Amino acid sequence: MNTVKQNRKTTWHIAILIGVLVLVSTAPLEHPAEASNTSIQGYVDALKSAFRELTDRDLQGTVEVTPGSGFEIDPNAKVVKVGADEFTKSYHGIIGGRGFYLVAYGLVNLSIPNLPGNGADPLWHFNLTLKKGEFKTELATEVVTYWLLEKVGSYNGVNLKKIAEYRKSEVISEYKKIGKAKQVEWLFKYLNDKTIKDVITGVYWGDYPDVYGWTCKSSLLYREIKKTYPYVKPPVPLSSPKKIEHDSCLINVLPIYHLGIKLGNEKLSYTVILFNHTSREYIIGINKTSSGYTVGLWIKYLNMTTLEVKPLWFDSSEKLTLTFVDGYNLTISSADVGKTFTTPLAGGFWELEYLDLYLHSYWWGIHEVHKPKLKWYDHKGYVIIEEYLSSLAGDSLRASLNVSAWSDKMLKIEMLYLVDSSYKQEIDYGNATVNLTLEDIGKTFILDRETGLVVGLQGEALPGWSFVGNTRIDPRKGVIILTPDEWGRRGAAWFDKPVDLSRPFTATIIFYAGHKGGADGIAVGFQARGLDALGGSGGDCGFKGITPAVGFKLWEYKEKVTFVDDGNEEDVTGGVSFADGKEHVLKLSWNPTTKSLTLEVDGHVYASRTIDLNAKFGSAKVYFGVTAATGGRTNLHYFVPADEFMLAAVPEKAKTMLSTLSGLGRDTIELAPIVSDMETALKEENYRKVLQDYYTFRTQLVRRTLPEIKENLKDTLIVQQMNISSIALDALVQAIKKAAFEGDVVSALNYSESAHNLALNMSEQKIAEMIREINKLKEQLREHGVSVSSMDEKISSIEELRKEGRYVEACRVAASLETKLREVLNMTLMVEERITGLQSLYKASKIGEISEDEFNAGIARAKELMREWKFSEAMRVLSDLEKKIMPWQLVGDAYFDNSTGVIVLTPDQASKRGAAWFKYQVNLSRPFKAILMFYAGRQSGGDGIAVGFQSLGPKAIGGYGSDCGFRGISRAVGFKLWELNREIYLVTPGGERKLADVSFADGKEHKMTIYWDPKTKTLTLEVDGRNYTQVNVDIPALLGSETAYFGVSAGNGAAHNLHYFVPLALYVPGEMKAKLKITGTPEGAEVYINGTLKGKIPVELTLKPGKYSITIRKEGYNEKSLTITLKPGESRELSVALEKVQTSTTSVVRTTTSSTTHREHSTTSTTTTTSKTGETSSTTENTGTSSSSKSGGGICGPAWLVLLVLLPVLARRRR
Repeated sequence: MNTVKQNRKTTWHIAILIGVLVLVSTAPLEHPAEASNTSIQGYVDALKSAFRELTDRDLQGTVEVTPGSGFEIDPNAKVVKVGADEFTKSYHGIIGGRGFYLVAYGLVNLSIPNLPGNGADPLWHFNLTLKKGEFKTELATEVVTYWLLEKVGSYNGVNLKKIAEYRKSEVISEYKKIGKAKQVEWLFKYLNDKTIKDVITGVYWGDYPDVYGWTCKSSLLYREIKKTYPYVKPPVPLSSPKKIEHDSCLINVLPIYHLGIKLGNEKLSYTVILFNHTSREYIIGINKTSSGYTVGLWIKYLNMTTLEVKPLWFDSSEKLTLTFVDGYNLTISSADVGKTFTTPLAGGFWELEYLDLYLHSYWWGIHEVHKPKLKWYDHKGYVIIEEYLSSLAGDSLRASLNVSAWSDKMLKIEMLYLVDSSYKQEIDYGNATVNLTLEDIGKTFILDRETGLVVGLQGEALPGWSFVGNTRIDPRKGVIILTPDEWGRRGAAWFDKPVDLSRPFTATIIFYAGHKGGADGIAVGFQARGLDALGGSGGDCGFKGITPAVGFKLWEYKEKVTFVDDGNEEDVTGGVSFADGKEHVLKLSWNPTTKSLTLEVDGHVYASRTIDLNAKFGSAKVYFGVTAATGGRTNLHYFVPADEFMLAAVPEKAKTMLSTLSGLGRDTIELAPIVSDMETALKEENYRKVLQDYYTFRTQLVRRTLPEIKENLKDTLIVQQMNISSIALDALVQAIKKAAFEGDVVSALNYSESAHNLALNMSEQKIAEMIREINKLKEQLREHGVSVSSMDEKISSIEELRKEGRYVEACRVAASLETKLREVLNMTLMVEERITGLQSLYKASKIGEISEDEFNAGIARAKELMREWKFSEAMRVLSDLEKKIMPWQLVGDAYFDNSTGVIVLTPDQASKRGAAWFKYQVNLSRPFKAILMFYAGRQSGGDGIAVGFQSLGPKAIGGYGSDCGFRGISRAVGFKLWELNREIYLVTPGGERKLADVSFADGKEHKMTIYWDPKTKTLTLEVDGRNYTQVNVDIPALLGSETAYFGVSAGNGAAHNLHYFVPLALYVPGEMKAKLKITGTPEGAEVYINGTLKGKIPVELTLKPGKYSITIRKEGYNEKSLTITLKPGESRELSVALEKVQTSTTSVVRTTTSSTTHREHSTTSTTTTTSKTGETSSTTENTGTSSSSKSGGGICGPAWLVLLVLLPVLARRRR
């Protein structure tokens, strides 16, 4: 008896041991670091590994445990000191939790020492740490530490994720005290494991320009986050500047860039704490201390000539003096907190941000466009911009401009320099573009970036005269410049009234020939070539080379006067030069009686020639003029007409323009006195003042008319943009722009008024049609259950504008509303399409861990959001459902983005590739259609996205870069949208073929439809409703299979883009359905599926995957029911035997089931026994499944070895 007991006891112990071993062998293995390390160094090693993966940088520093509590970071020794007590105390219920956090926090802080966002630097603060006494933290370190602990997860049984969450709550709670919790929550959410690497890499590799200093990077951080989350909004209004190139000067030319600051007598710098680029506001901090900034200023750009300044706080008894770029000073003190000050003429430079400059070169028939390097010099009210191109000799000056503010959103630009005629200057300013050549040097233009209007400020440079080459008016001096003091220049000015050579003629000018040692000279004379005549440069003095022509050349370089007759030249007087830095009076006289031509300078006759000009020129029109040129040496050459007859046309032209303006019903009171002064100056022989007054008149005329021209043109352009246009309206718009460019603003005003009236008439006719279309769209949306009641108020406002005669404004509002409603309708259809696709997919597959009730609730919620116009939220709900169903296999760098609900194929990083394959194979013998929304990034990125079929398996992926994650799969057919080259290719196992030139990398989402027709063997690609390509291709033959996986892929090379997609609908063909065959006895028994008669035994059925209730009945037999679940693609056979109806007998139904799926093999046997009332009934279902699992149950590994050793012992014991 004792032996038996002992044997039982020993057997029981062994059984327990075996059970423990079985449990050990079936338990999942822990992370090696957790399993093997319980030391602090092991924890540090785990942090290092995760930090490298998170940031692509090494975690710096060592950890030293000290007695007691406390925490210290020694940046010099790179040591983090943590008190031992921190590892024994409870932190929110976690023993040692604070110690674990402090170790990670300290090492992160040592590893990103200069990362903006730590201390008071507000890169990631978004205006958080500003004033004394406010809570401060190393916020950058806190955020990175949070995600580092999230990545490690747990260590030695300690849940690091919970520790991170507790600390995050503490940080947010502290910022909540100062009303800034929203910003911090945003940072913890979006500055995450997907964006930290890009941001940190950008900071340490200099991707962020220094022009704002280290501290003004909030909007640039936002730019990085938008690469991964393109639709996320910042916690405060932010937008990145248009230009952020490191070598661009224009980003510096902002209203406060040269802001001078003195607090008392101490000169200080400032820190840009926050800027909102959209509303053009700054918050700057002055005098940074350990407790914050002493002074905080709010600065807002109102327009091109005005800033507003308001002190937000002022913790100093000293006065603060601000000096702006134009020399204007503003002094404020602590008593001025909350007050607003206006600073005149201080804000114009911001407008230069919208300026793009290009140089076009034309060498040996090759046209190239260059983006020049820029240098700029600011002076009061204007900026000189110099443009340089690189050459073998270094950077070489090619052009320069004088830029100043004209009015809001308008710049005045003067062409100062262009190196030679092989270059052209392109100036782009918003919608305005102007191309200038060498002959435009000295000319001034006004550019309006809203309407694209370009106004020539000189207009008709001088009535009565024609200017050629480099000739221009200097309105400040009141002179006509023939050449600037630059080499290789030439210019001419011709009096445009032909000279009657049969009568005496005398012309007097005041001229300036420059300084001694310069070159080349000035000339006067007659020519019959025309008003555009111009001779050669250098020693030709702009005159020689004109044919027919006769005149005198004052050749300063050779210090002599010569007589020029066409191409012949004869010395007249030697040893004479007028290049003495003084002005001289020149008189040219023609006497037809004596046939003599005489040159007189300062009352002295220097030359006289006898020549028959009437015989020479005959009946041709002959013009008098003055020319000049420079060659290898330079001089400034200018003159002033000094006879009343030569300037008589100037006041007359002004009076004509004044009269025309008055005829248009415009007030001319302010302009009339200027014209009167001009006439007086002419009579008094004050010829310089005539030129100066004319320029003043033209400037005031432009200022008077341009705002109205602009407003008329704005309305006209609005009508054109809405396609409410006509040939007449287009002709008027072109006439406006042409007249404005030529400086004829009076004609431009007249044309603009006509265009505006025509636009009003056309928009009056159009508005009724637009309202009908709006009501039609409203009805369509109502049919889809979308609320449109909020639109009634806007429709009423359109009617009000219509009644007031403001037809263009009414059309603009109506067009905006119509566009909005169309967008809403399109989004509604897109959401409904996705709902239909998901419902079809769910019913077809029943995959994923989601109940039918949960699925239906999600669909109902999406529909509710759709009705409320919350389409992004609706799509996110549907994406969440899709994720739970998740019929997509994600490969490579692809991942499901929880925050946006999209499947990201590649992040906006170099050398990435990703693919998403629909898990269930497509039967290519049947039609297939897929609809998806995709995003291909921005135009300047790369490489592209692809869509198609492959038969390698759901984990296939192609190459990086131009392979787009698709090419390189050995058996694949599809379309590659190669954005880098802006082309579409057909990809097959045999290679690729170009199909179209198009790009969808425009920063927008696009809707794609791909359709396969097995009958015609055509594959079609549509994007945004347009058929881009349709090709004949035998996909099954190329893949060597009738089934394939459908999917989307993308790839980045050195150039990169964010690529993602959202499946909207997948029309899954028949292979997703299951097949059910029911056989057995008796034959002819009726088969009911879910209560509906489907046939009689034997029967073969094709059913959608899902759960079914099956009933088999026949008269005289016991009815039997059973429930089965069919999986996608499954083929199952049921054998049923019904028992005849017998008293007190048991009818037995035996069911044998065999099933196969395309993913795994499983066998199921079911036995059902049924008895009548009072008898025993039992149902037994045995399932045997053959499968493999890396972490599944069962006895495996070392436990099997132990069992093998123990089996003989067990056997002996039993014996």
